[in-house]
Amino acid sequence: TSEAAGVKPPLWLLMNPTLASEVALGSFGDSGSQLRIGVALATGTTQTPWGVLGLDSASLQLVQNIAFGLDGIHEATLAPPSSLSGATVWFQGLQTQGAVGEFSRVTSLILP
Repeated sequence: TSEAAGVKPPLWLLMNPTLASEVALGSFGDSGSQLRIGVALATGTTQTPWGVLGLDSASLQLVQNIAFGLDGIHEATLAPPSSLSGATVWFQGLQTQGAVGEFSRVTSLILP
């Protein structure tokens, strides 16, 4: 058995290597838990029951809201509007199971 420590839930994102106008993102977590991924045009600091939301609440948009399947893995692609070309956008995930939840790290991407 191996164990590793790290930020839970992890959140990864990159420009889709097969379609440059899309963002590929993903995370993994406990089967049946809920994953929400938000995006904003700036960072922020908002205290929540699950810790600190690191995204600007004024520009925050929910882009994913799913329940993890049996394998506990979620991968998706998003097509940002062309009006955001060249902008830095910030992402953060929240994994919840019942009333318990944890935020991912805030991560950014510059859109082409």
